[in-house]
Amino acid sequence: QASLLKNDETKALTPASLQKELNNLLKFNPDFAEAHYLSYLNSLRVQDVFSSTHSLLHYFDRLILTGAESKSNGDEGYGRSLRYAALNLAALHCRFGH
Repeated sequence: QASLLKNDETKALTPASLQKELNNLLKFNPDFAEAHYLSYLNSLRVQDVFSSTHSLLHYFDRLILTGAESKSNGDEGYGRSLRYAALNLAALHCRFGH
């Protein structure tokens, strides 16, 4: 679904049905970082600034909590994740004209 949202949005699930599926996934696994990222992309396409910000922040929180970046790259992994989080948050606010 993430690939479809980025490349051909018309082939992806509707925003409401995709969000329903994501909510079901996150109900059983709230630390599933990729589901939060997909929720972010889905919220962007319906121009929901609150939900997209919420999902983006949860994505990076979960990514850092799992330590996926830090295990392979030492302490630099956390710094890189935080820089990407700040950059993505800035791009999100720019997209909404803030």
